Amino acid sequence: MNLKLILIYLITIASFCRADSASDDYKNGDYESAALRYQIQAEAGDARSQNNLGALYLRGKGVPQNYQKAYELFLKSAGENFKGAMFNLGIMNLRGYGRAKNYPEAVTWFRQGAELGDSEAQFFLGVLLSKGLGVQADLAKAKQWFSKSADSGLAAAQFNLAIILLRDSEHRSNRVDALDWLKKADDQEYEMATFQLATEYLRNSENQLDREKASQLMLKLAKKGHVRAQMQLGLLYLFGDAQDLNSEEGFFWLKESAMQDFAPAQHNLGAMYAQGIGGESNLKRAYAWLKIASTSIAQAEVDSLIIREKMSENELRSAEMLIDEITAKIANGKEL
Repeated sequence: MNLKLILIYLITIASFCRADSASDDYKNGDYESAALRYQIQAEAGDARSQNNLGALYLRGKGVPQNYQKAYELFLKSAGENFKGAMFNLGIMNLRGYGRAKNYPEAVTWFRQGAELGDSEAQFFLGVLLSKGLGVQADLAKAKQWFSKSADSGLAAAQFNLAIILLRDSEHRSNRVDALDWLKKADDQEYEMATFQLATEYLRNSENQLDREKASQLMLKLAKKGHVRAQMQLGLLYLFGDAQDLNSEEGFFWLKESAMQDFAPAQHNLGAMYAQGIGGESNLKRAYAWLKIASTSIAQAEVDSLIIREKMSENELRSAEMLIDEITAKIANGKEL
């Protein structure tokens, strides 16, 4: 597992919607009225209203979208030490809203907000420090900021802190602490933490209780449509403890993942059919799933060619028709 890579993902999922501690008008969807009220208060020098009006310009709600006006309003608000505006300035520089991405500037604003106790700014500062974006990479400092943010209850920070602790899992106390943080994030339905927690339980494969916990967590995610959990759950049913083996359930969850166009699940499903795991070998289905997976996984193409050599012309034509049928269903599922 590439623990460092997981940190990247978090940049794409955190919200920039911090600025809008909105009025009743905003909550009721009357953005034009909210914008007018914020405009009056912003012109009077109210930092919160400046920030909130900037957020409306950023999104184009109640006013025409205008990144430059949003940035100027955030600057005025940040000048009054309004930490939410500092966070929004950090996001605009990080994302490149209305301007080129500027990681050093993002670091500057996130740091100012973080030092004022803004938990999301602390989290993003930790991300940038961990990746060395706009600042020299420093995992120790990243850990410090993730810890502050995690203490405030931010699930993304709790997850990242756990990942850093797991990288130093030679110290048992770190692993114990990491599991505790993953549990806290899981309690907030943070799916990346739930999956990681289940994975950690599976590492302790000799402990029956941990295996049961892992299965329960994977099932919880699988029911929500989490493709990796669906695949993992399917493999657990197919290759887990003898008392838990259930080929029907295993194939069900592998197919659920595969039908969401998750190539590793498609590859696994093809291999199951090829080897007759959980039932009789079915070269037609094996070939079909391997060919579908081959658009993303090179090894699947190699495996499909091996299967093809064992098939008759009639079987191959039937398999090609099956490929068309399956890909059509996958495409329809994406459109829903």
